[in-house]
Amino acid sequence: MLLRLCLLAVPFLLLASPPTLAKCDCTPISAPEIDAGSGLAALAAVGGMLAYAYERRRRP
Repeated sequence: MLLRLCLLAVPFLLLASPPTLAKCDCTPISAPEIDAGSGLAALAAVGGMLAYAYERRRRP
């Protein structure tokens, strides 16, 4: 199911174009950076929640 969801998201990611600032007369703001450890921890947390939800739905 997770693989199917990922495969459904691929076309949307390919069609998304990066935002351009060519028509904007404003200064870009900086976004907070996420280091590799924090990103991996976030992915592990989301994966754990998905696995927990899958197990809850699978059991009668």
